[in-house]
Amino acid sequence: MAAPPQGIDRLPNEIWQEIIWRACTDNGRTGRALALSCRFFHDQSLNLRFNSLSLPRTKKVVRLLDALNRQPPDCKPRIQHLLITPDVYSGAIPKSQYHLLGDRRRRQVTDRIDFSANAVNALFSIAAKHLRTLCLYPNVSGEFTPFRPFTVALPVLEELTVWRHPLTSSFTAVPTSIHCSMPSDNVPFPSLKRFHAVLADIGHLGAQNILHSLCELSGTGLTHLRLSGITYLDGELPKTLAEMLGLPIPRTLTERMRSAGTTARDSSGPVIPTAARFPKLRHVVIYAIQPSRLSDDPSAFTQWANLLSRLRDLERTCNQVPGMRMVMLERSWMRKPRWDQRLKKDWHERMDGDVGCWVTSDKEELGIEGPPERPKAVSVEYID
Repeated sequence: MAAPPQGIDRLPNEIWQEIIWRACTDNGRTGRALALSCRFFHDQSLNLRFNSLSLPRTKKVVRLLDALNRQPPDCKPRIQHLLITPDVYSGAIPKSQYHLLGDRRRRQVTDRIDFSANAVNALFSIAAKHLRTLCLYPNVSGEFTPFRPFTVALPVLEELTVWRHPLTSSFTAVPTSIHCSMPSDNVPFPSLKRFHAVLADIGHLGAQNILHSLCELSGTGLTHLRLSGITYLDGELPKTLAEMLGLPIPRTLTERMRSAGTTARDSSGPVIPTAARFPKLRHVVIYAIQPSRLSDDPSAFTQWANLLSRLRDLERTCNQVPGMRMVMLERSWMRKPRWDQRLKKDWHERMDGDVGCWVTSDKEELGIEGPPERPKAVSVEYID
């Protein structure tokens, strides 16, 4: 390594470490460049160069674990921002990571999918003390993903974004109803404030599974909630959300017309939540997708109409609560969001304190999405 420029060590190490910490807020490139520049910056950035990491494949995760295993004993990486998009590992496994394969003597050898999931969980154990933002989605298609339910507590995690992640061991159970009791003192994510889950391409699992797991993971400090990819199959979502917010159960248009003027919601006065599971939750974004016109389900549009009507009613009620905002985003089934690109972009923006996915209006979301792509083999003619 090259020697440091003359006079660079005149500044106290604490100032250099503050500069390095603020500089390492990309996907890890700045920290890697500092480590290779000279001995001085290599030493000063030893614990700070891992401040933000983007790991697009499991191979990157395994290499990082192996590299951290070879660091000096005084290396205590402070990983605060982490984006992981693992695939099924297929390369050579370093000897330092053989323990992720299971116990060979007892023939409890894991397969490649389990090894990939074990590698991700091993990184969580290293990052747990300082991790503040986490974004997870698989870099593979298909039913089997290299994720396992969270088993490591993340005490300072503030923002979590997931797509096709099982969250908890009870995630795959389809709950008929959700009873969100007040959390205990030992929830895995006691500091969680913002939670975004994408439901698209998640199979038969829906919003009920997501919210059930959220109640198990989070404390009462949640302030922002976004669910993207809601469909007509999530008919219980409005009721569950209302219970979590401590608001009256939303109704369809027909139900409201039958009981017009009989409840407080029909007045223009403020609504006060009661017995809310998340008393600090003040920003809710629902991204709902219309059913396809090619759907084989004859009741799809009826269920969609009832769901949309209840969500709109809940939106009006939320906007009557002082300081609360609910944004309802209705999208055509022909719009195909690239969630992998969107989630990565949002993760980068949130590190810098920008809006990310937490829009405040439909117009703001459209500005991020852009116009929908024109379907192939469809021509559009404009007539003056």
